[in-house]
Amino acid sequence: MKTCICAGKFALDIIKKRNYPEGFVIGRRNKFVDELFKECIGNTCGNVATILPFLGVQTFPIAHFDMSEQGLKLTSDLIHYGADIRFVKNTPEGGTTLFESVHKRDKNTGEWIRGYRRQYSPNSLFP
Repeated sequence: MKTCICAGKFALDIIKKRNYPEGFVIGRRNKFVDELFKECIGNTCGNVATILPFLGVQTFPIAHFDMSEQGLKLTSDLIHYGADIRFVKNTPEGGTTLFESVHKRDKNTGEWIRGYRRQYSPNSLFP
């Protein structure tokens, strides 16, 4: 069986969609609500570690996440997608990176665009 050891960047991708409950008018400041669309493992290494098992490759990610809800979600996603997590741990000293992306309407054209993106590590001792 083919094997891959995965060390690199893991993040919890948080994808939100901006909804406009009162409608959207081009050129105006519109009231909005950001609603969670999807929350799952991502970033370069996270994507590879979860896609390869689907293709029949045994993956061994190496990661040290924190004990937050998000850190535990990353570990459970790795298990869900078939990665072998013997080198993954969750401890208070670990780190978890969140990557947030919001899809919204462009205020000048009204077209859907990927709005702001930010990457941060709220409970981590390292980025």
